[in-house]
Amino acid sequence: MSREALHRLAVAAGLQTTWEDVYGRRHEVRPETLQAVLAAMTLPAETPGDIDDSLFALASRQGRAGALTVLTVNEPFDLAALTAGPAKLRLEDGTTREVVSGATFTPDVAGYHQLELNDRVLRLAVCPKTARSAGERARPGQRPWGVAAQVYSLS
Repeated sequence: MSREALHRLAVAAGLQTTWEDVYGRRHEVRPETLQAVLAAMTLPAETPGDIDDSLFALASRQGRAGALTVLTVNEPFDLAALTAGPAKLRLEDGTTREVVSGATFTPDVAGYHQLELNDRVLRLAVCPKTARSAGERARPGQRPWGVAAQVYSLS
């Protein structure tokens, strides 16, 4: 198994292969860590054949309608290419809304939702345009703080 092939699979799966510590030093994620995370994602990477199979499986997953589609609240999304029949939006809280098919859909609620089309379900992650900063969330007179851990540093 080559390092380049493993990194190609990791990047295709959305993983970072390097990270920077608090002192600005760049570190490379160990191959066994990448392999363990990829295995947890059902993308085995122990052998060159595993990597080829996982790259193929990942491309197949990403190419079908079931992959997560990321949208922004109040920004239009064109449904014309997806369906010509009825569509239903199932919100994260379980409520449903009818959607005009073949038109532009503008999500107005952030969250993880499902757009039920004729023959498939499109998973949606609808995000707000901006997130509140730590400073905006702090109470008056308090310094903002938070806890963070770089997952790769834990191995």
